Amino acid sequence: MPTAGSGQGVKATAKKPFPKTFEEFLEWFSTEEDCKKYLEWIRWPDGFVCPGCGAMSAWHTDRGLWHCQECQRQSSPTAGTVCEDSREPLRLWFHVMWVLSSLCFLMAIFISRMISPVTVSKMSSDN
Repeated sequence: MPTAGSGQGVKATAKKPFPKTFEEFLEWFSTEEDCKKYLEWIRWPDGFVCPGCGAMSAWHTDRGLWHCQECQRQSSPTAGTVCEDSREPLRLWFHVMWVLSSLCFLMAIFISRMISPVTVSKMSSDN
């Protein structure tokens, strides 16, 4: 039986778990399937493991769920995330998360410069 989360079709690796640039982001997550495979990789990095019984054998249902061969439980890579029960495409959720994380990063830089402009200036000149 096939297993999920083994990294097939996912551009992420343990050393590079997320895209560093917006261009990479667009390349990594160009389809709904790319987004779904990424969530499966995050949730089950070593292959599907049933959250109910711990079995590793499952198959995909027509609805895109993983069906455990042992206990018959169906699992979704979006369960327990902000995407759970959403009718919006995963690509939209991924774009929103990219924008929010970028804004948080920029805000952190802005705040650090407000708090300690000398330290930030020195850090910039050290590189």
